[in-house]
Amino acid sequence: MLVNDNFEVRFPYPSNPSGDDTAFFGGFTGYWSPDNLVNLAPEKEMGFNNLTLAPKLTIAIAYASKVVLDDGPALVQLAEDTITSALSYMVTKAMLVGTGAGQPIGKINDPATLTVNRTAGNQIARR
Repeated sequence: MLVNDNFEVRFPYPSNPSGDDTAFFGGFTGYWSPDNLVNLAPEKEMGFNNLTLAPKLTIAIAYASKVVLDDGPALVQLAEDTITSALSYMVTKAMLVGTGAGQPIGKINDPATLTVNRTAGNQIARR
């Protein structure tokens, strides 16, 4: 794992250099082999790529006059709690429906998300 000056974290992850759909986890592939035939599996390359995680900044701005701030620490605590809740909501919403433009891409908008239609309008398909 490597952390650079921008606080980006980079670490290796297994890749699939052969492009084979059955090779997962860096080219590791499982095979069913008949008894006593150990060398049945073909040789494949093992590969790794680097994954970079870059932190994003969330910002909240609250305006308050000195009179309001001087009224008591309870009001300041209320403002801090409200800002914390607002930022938490913002991050949670981005994780679900974020567009990826200046924010994380959300689970719903991710190109890797698969949607499956029901076979009937009022029933859930069973397997």
